[in-house]
Amino acid sequence: MESLTSRYNQSVIYYLILGFVSIFLISLFLLQIFAALLAILWLFEKNKQKIASLDLIGKALLVFLAARLIAVLFSEYPKISEEIVYREVLFYLSFFALNFYLKVLKREKVIKILNVFINAGVVVSLIGIYLFVFNHVHRAQSITSGYSTFSSYLLVIFIFMLVYSPGKIKNYKSKTWILKLSLIITALVISLGRTNIFVAGLILVIFVLSKKVNLKYALISVLLAGAFSYASFHFNNKELESRVKNPTTLSDRDIIFKGFEMRYKEHPLLGFGPRTFREIFPLKNQLKDKGVASWHNLYIEIYMETGLLGLLSFFTLMFAIFYQEIKDYKNRVIDQDSKKVLLSVITSNAALYVAALTGGFIFSPILSLQFAFLLSLGTSVNYWLSKSAGKII
Repeated sequence: MESLTSRYNQSVIYYLILGFVSIFLISLFLLQIFAALLAILWLFEKNKQKIASLDLIGKALLVFLAARLIAVLFSEYPKISEEIVYREVLFYLSFFALNFYLKVLKREKVIKILNVFINAGVVVSLIGIYLFVFNHVHRAQSITSGYSTFSSYLLVIFIFMLVYSPGKIKNYKSKTWILKLSLIITALVISLGRTNIFVAGLILVIFVLSKKVNLKYALISVLLAGAFSYASFHFNNKELESRVKNPTTLSDRDIIFKGFEMRYKEHPLLGFGPRTFREIFPLKNQLKDKGVASWHNLYIEIYMETGLLGLLSFFTLMFAIFYQEIKDYKNRVIDQDSKKVLLSVITSNAALYVAALTGGFIFSPILSLQFAFLLSLGTSVNYWLSKSAGKII
């Protein structure tokens, strides 16, 4: 592969990506503007360079995109399914743009982008805590999204915080890290997203046991988050009381799964078509929340919308992600910066795939862009390693 270069000044690319990663859950409009600008720049890059930047993950994503488009062509409700052309296009364009530009940028700039990404997550946590404490919302969320997107976004930020934890020496940096982590945990807890809280707790335990996070710092963070959460629920406890009274509530998921069992055999190969939940779900009258618009399980949603073809292409993408990233992580010549980036990305992707059992991320207008950023970070490390090994000229 030849070395990748851009038509544009690195500073332009750098500040656009900085804007992109700093505005998640703060302004959807600005997030889409930054994503669109990056996509436009990428479209005018040399085709030879764009093709050269594609690796295993990029090719697997193209296969998934092809499966989605085929499902549109054979959809039971073509006018509704055609909406994905403009609703999902920014996700794919963002990935290909970021996939290219994170490889073009100098590595120290990418590390700085990561620091902004993490700190922006801390700001989002503070916003969610504020909205919750002052009773603007029943569950912590952001300005631009609901609690589910808020919780999933912070799950990724939480993982990056753990990977970039300080050493054992107690100083200003370690104290700041403890405070930031405690705020993120607090925001996760008061969002009351049970799956994401469980996944975050499990990952924290694994990181502590594997000695990737200092036990003392982790314990202080959890205790501080417990105090913050207790204080927050003192001001706003309506949703918590409801959960305590009905701890086994499934948020309509039992009804959704019954509906799935009634219809899953009808279009096994290509599905009913993207975005057709409201048209095909047979038990709408039994739903307590009349605003439900998805299957509350990403794997079921992909199957019902695009059939086995779509589901297999999604699993192909999943395999490509973990195969390439784990292979790179085990590379003998990998440096510590690259290793930290990959550990953050691998763990975040694993967490999102587990959390997708009760939700989703790839079709969310915000989480899909975060996912594009994660995938692009992983591919950038693959490029760095190939370059250091002399495979790129």
